[in-house]
Amino acid sequence: MNRFRLFLVVTVMSFFLSGCVFNETENQQVQTSQAKARILNDETEKVDHTIRVSQLAEQYVEKLEEVERANVIYSNNNAYVAIKQNQYNSLSDVLNQKIADQVRKADNKIHKVYVSVNPDFYTTMNNYAKDIRSGRDKISLYRDFSNTVMNFFGIESE
Repeated sequence: MNRFRLFLVVTVMSFFLSGCVFNETENQQVQTSQAKARILNDETEKVDHTIRVSQLAEQYVEKLEEVERANVIYSNNNAYVAIKQNQYNSLSDVLNQKIADQVRKADNKIHKVYVSVNPDFYTTMNNYAKDIRSGRDKISLYRDFSNTVMNFFGIESE
């Protein structure tokens, strides 16, 4: 009978102690997850996730005789422009400079202007403009937009 009691006490103590260890491990996992979340939030807050459509720049670019329609989106003091041309689907250096000048006329804080005449990119930019105006989740929209323009224009993350 003493052996049975001893066995019972040891078994109960084992469960109790293992529960404490499990609980401690679980708490450590929760604390680690919370720390990672804080780091991600801190990094997210350091990056300017502002992307906006510039209707004024679009109007200025559309005044050029070579341009039928334009989408202009600003991000990190850069402008991304997609145009539909009236006749040709080529972008000369002269037209590229005219467009850049019009964008900077709308906002003189713009550093770089990236321009495309690609019809698929124009459609993509049009969709981004709609998403921006409708208030889609800013962080996910910023990530999608950034990935798109970095891949399309072959630029590194800024």
